Amino acid sequence: MIDGARLSRLLDKQEICETLYRFARGIDRLDADLVAAAFHEDAVDDHGPFKGCRDDFVNWSMGILAGYGMTHHRLGNVLIDFIEPDVAHCETLLLAMHTHPADGYDDLVFARYIDRFDRRDGAWKIGKRQVLIDYSTRIVVTAPYEDVGQYLTGRRDRADACYWPEHQTNATRSPLNTSPSKKAGD
Repeated sequence: MIDGARLSRLLDKQEICETLYRFARGIDRLDADLVAAAFHEDAVDDHGPFKGCRDDFVNWSMGILAGYGMTHHRLGNVLIDFIEPDVAHCETLLLAMHTHPADGYDDLVFARYIDRFDRRDGAWKIGKRQVLIDYSTRIVVTAPYEDVGQYLTGRRDRADACYWPEHQTNATRSPLNTSPSKKAGD
């Protein structure tokens, strides 16, 4: 049987993970409000070329990210250690893809977020973040995956399918899909 303290810690870990996941969604969907919501107002971020406060980070990152064709930030291996009742140290592995379609290459980055999460007013948010790059490479793109036109494509705004329920009416087909769409029953 699980005791209340252990269950409480599991819920804390889940809240921290969901904060990280919402941050990644905000980054990839260019949703500045969602990115900002992952941080406390007085948080600081060290993203290599950027070092500063939450609001400046959000503005900087939205400007940088808008220049890519697409980004994809995959999080994994989230390790959380509670160092005080309302303070947690968190290491999160990151695999990021940044596309440069006009230039014919993509950047692939293996990195880690090293975060201090603080619980304030009942909410776990990032108080301090440092990004560590473990490896990066540039991939020359010779041709897109041919079957991509058969899938719905993601968007880099709040019209993306992940923003329920709007996704039912705002999904779009890939611009690579040149075949006529089929209707149900065809």
